[in-house]
Amino acid sequence: MFGIRAGSTRDAGLALFPEIMDIDLMRPIVAIILAAGASTRLGQLKQLLPLGGETVLGRVVRAAVESKVNEVIIVLGYRAEEIRTALEAANLMTAKVKIVVNSDWTQGQSTSLRAGLTAASGAQVAIFLLSDQPLISAELIDLLLERYRQSGKAIVVPIYKGKRGNPVLFDCSLFGELGQLTGDEGGRRVISRHSAEVEWVEAPSKAVLIDIDTWSDYEAMQAEEVGEDA
Repeated sequence: MFGIRAGSTRDAGLALFPEIMDIDLMRPIVAIILAAGASTRLGQLKQLLPLGGETVLGRVVRAAVESKVNEVIIVLGYRAEEIRTALEAANLMTAKVKIVVNSDWTQGQSTSLRAGLTAASGAQVAIFLLSDQPLISAELIDLLLERYRQSGKAIVVPIYKGKRGNPVLFDCSLFGELGQLTGDEGGRRVISRHSAEVEWVEAPSKAVLIDIDTWSDYEAMQAEEVGEDA
């Protein structure tokens, strides 16, 4: 059962959503993958870069699909149709997956957060994943979900050796606040405002810290993949 405590942020949402008191009536758990950006720092569309026989975004999608979430929402923007076609070709567009196109993607990450949350209307939980973190596993996503259930906290954040990482889980009681973010803001401001409602989870690996921002990041990740296969 959920450890919902009186006075918590989640508890404040019970007036609107009393059904979450009963796990049998829990609404969907949704993974939202933010993949709308143009990869300007890298200079190439990083979502479709090859990595370990898949694409960078494809690996993130597969991890989400293989986890215990009920639905996977992919927020696209730049070259959306090209990315959609690649996902279809990789057989990743299962019944669990939905694509949303954010036409305002140039106005910052906050617009993709809103697009994802709008598509996730009625969800109990949203786990936000970044499209350039292909080392994230289904097991890590499930770990965050389990700690959410155990802790009763509204936010679950992975850390590795004291450093905060991604993905991050938010309870539905905070969706309204997330939707009010502007520009290139992510969820950090909401996390700071609700520090008492954060469950920090020690991740089993540094994957929660590793993303692809530059070509050297990508080359380092490729080298690590080769090393693991050797």
